[in-house]
Amino acid sequence: MAAAVKAGAQVIVTSNLKDFYGLPDGIEVQSPDEFLCNLFDLDPRALVEILHCQVAALRRPARSLEELLTSLAKFVPSFVEAVRAELRSE
Repeated sequence: MAAAVKAGAQVIVTSNLKDFYGLPDGIEVQSPDEFLCNLFDLDPRALVEILHCQVAALRRPARSLEELLTSLAKFVPSFVEAVRAELRSE
C-alpha cells in the first residue's frame, strides 16, 4: 500500500483483497478479474488484439488463443467470458 501511495496509484490489483482495507481516498483495490474486465470495457477490440499478439509471441510452447483463454479462465473467469463473447460477435 505504501508503494501505491508513493507512486500515486489509483488501483491496487491483487488476489489478496482481504488484506487491503482502510485504503486512503483515491486508491481502490481490485481483483485481477475485475481490473481486466474494467480495461476490457474501455476498449474490447484493443484487448482482443493484445491477446492475439500475446499468443503470436508464445513459442515454448506455442498456444492457440483458445488454449490461452482456457488457462486464464482459472484466474480471470469473467474477463475470459467477456473476451469469448467479443470473439463470437466478430
